[in-house]
Formats: sequence, structure tokens, C-alpha cells
Amino acid sequence: MGIQLEKEQQDAVDAIVKWYSEKSKQTLKMAGLAGTGKTTIVKYVEDKLGITRVGYCAFTGKAAMVLTQKGTPATTMHKLMYNVEEDPVTHDPVFSKKLEFEEAYDLIVVDEASMVSKELQADLESFKVPILYVGDHGQLPPVGDGFSNLMQTPDIKLEKIHRQAEGNPIIFMSKMIRLGARLPNKIYGPGVIKLSLKDVTPLMLTSTDQILCGKNATRKKLNSRVRQLIGFKKDGELEEGDKVICLRNNWKKGFINGMGGTAHNIGEFDREAATVPKEEWWRFPEGTMSMLFKNEMGDVFHSVPYDQAVFHGMAPDFKNRWIEAFDFGYAITVHKSQGSQYYVPMIIEEYLGDSAFHKRWLYTAVTRAVQGLILVSAGK
Repeated sequence: MGIQLEKEQQDAVDAIVKWYSEKSKQTLKMAGLAGTGKTTIVKYVEDKLGITRVGYCAFTGKAAMVLTQKGTPATTMHKLMYNVEEDPVTHDPVFSKKLEFEEAYDLIVVDEASMVSKELQADLESFKVPILYVGDHGQLPPVGDGFSNLMQTPDIKLEKIHRQAEGNPIIFMSKMIRLGARLPNKIYGPGVIKLSLKDVTPLMLTSTDQILCGKNATRKKLNSRVRQLIGFKKDGELEEGDKVICLRNNWKKGFINGMGGTAHNIGEFDREAATVPKEEWWRFPEGTMSMLFKNEMGDVFHSVPYDQAVFHGMAPDFKNRWIEAFDFGYAITVHKSQGSQYYVPMIIEEYLGDSAFHKRWLYTAVTRAVQGLILVSAGK
């Protein structure tokens, strides 16, 4: 490779090569801040070891898509590990763990590894292939007790921004945030800007590929506003083509918390057509709505019953495992965005706690951006 490694990067390469060659343990965890060259390091390891059968995967479809479009073909952990079959009657996807990978791999690399759940980690490691977990220890820790939080106890930790990344405006902003600096309103580079809330235009709201914020109240207001600008007529009512996001995991059906997509074919859930046994009809009361859900990777889920009260601003009923929880996805919280990346997100900067928490929250938000960024100062 033509790039000259810096000492911290070379030390990381040597440590990974040593781990892989000695095979003393199955997994290794490498944590690195944005701009420290994690992807470059992995490519160097591939070259140095002479291995070509490397499988890249990520927790979310969005992160896998970004890796693929950057030239590193990747898939979701779910697709890597589970078979998906269509129920011949209901046409619903049915997931089951594979006995072995479809391809033979010398190494599995998991990107955005801080979001890996304990269940997914156990399933992945059961395939007995060497695994390199890669993530960013500067981000917020995942919410909930189902996560492994691998990046909080890494074997390798990268802190120094490498020379090739120093001119990247998004990397520069993330570095300043970690140092505690206040970023003034200005243009930081092509497509990268910080401005005041009063200067945000309707075109900005509707053309960004994802809006991120801190508070649920802000998220609800933004979703309502963007839907109004786009032309949806019914506030709080799911309509054809609406952007939605899944709010909880349902591994059996293939739904993942944070999975985004669009809603189609909206109508009343037909219990009989869905071949729900009559003794189970009570779980789907009259008036239960359903949709065809198409996720960001193009997977199609037919006749998905959903809790329409959530779209009216009510809290999801997570105790009900038969009706799925979705909400509008034009604006989401930064916590819900973890594990994903967006080409040009808009971030509404909100203060949720002390300065240390805010710094980590804002760093997490800014590092979701790939090519451009609109950072909006909303004030305290």
C-alpha cells in the first residue's frame, strides 16, 4: 500500500498480525477515534498476512452499505449468520442460524462493533473463525443491557489522527469536540457547515438524508414538520412512502432496532390472510393496521402489523411481541443512530446533561457523517 503508516498504526498492525498468527484467542478488539486509520490498518493486515478471504460485516444495513460503497464489500451480521426463508403461506421471512458460513473465511471484521449485542456476539463466535472487532471508543455507550459494549475494553486503542485525515473537515470538527472546543458558526469545508437554527431552510430539512437530535420532543416536532413540507396530509398517520424506523429487535422476523426503511401497502391487518390461528386472533384486535416494509438494504417484509399509536406520539407497548413497533424516521435521536452512517446528516445540537456527556454525544453525532454535515446550534 502507498500510505506510510505512523507509529501507532504500525504498532496496531503488528499486534493484529501477532494475534492472528499465534491463534491464542479467537477475537481481538481494536478501538480507534475517527480519523485514526482503522480501515487502513485492516487493509495492511490483509496484505501482510496474505489473506484474501476476509468477511466484512456491520450491525446495521446503513453501515454495511457505506462500507460497500467505499470499496469494501460488506453485509449485515444478520445476513452473514442467518438463513432467511419465506413462509409459503404468510410470505413472512423466517430466520434460522446457519450451520456454517456460505463462504470460507480466514478472518471476519466487524465494523461499528460497539453496537453488537451479546446474542449476536455469541452466535458469531460460535462459527470458530478469527474475529477482529473494530469500533470507536469515543462514542456514547449503547443504551440497554443487551449490548457487549466491546469498545470499552479494547485490546488496541488508537488516539492519534493520521496525516491523511487531518484535512477532512468532519474529522477536524470531531477532534475539536473531543478537545472541548466550541465550534463557531461557519463553513468548515465543502458540504460541511455549522449554522443557527433560525438559518435552517425548508430545503435543508427535506434534502438531508437524516436528521439527528437529542430529545424525543424535538424528534416528534421535526418528523411532523418534515412530513408537512414533503406533502403528507395526515399528521400522525402513516401514509404510503413514509420513512420509518424500527424501534425494537425481533430476531425471528428479522427486525432490528434502528433499522430504517419505507412503508407501503398500508391497510387493516388481515388475520385470516396472514393465517393467524383463530385462537390467536385476540392478539390482533379489529382495526390493527399493517404495512409492507422495505428496509434500507432492499429486503421486503409483507403484511407487518404495527402499533399505530406510536405514530400519534404514544410510547410503544414493548410487552406486545405480536405487533411491531415503528415510528417516523425523518428525524431520530443520536442514540438511535448509533451503528449507522449517513452521507449528509443534519444534527440539531441539544444539551442533555453535563459537559462531558454532551461532548461524547456531539462527537457520536458528528462521526455519523460520511461526506457532508449540517450542524445546527439550537442553544441550551
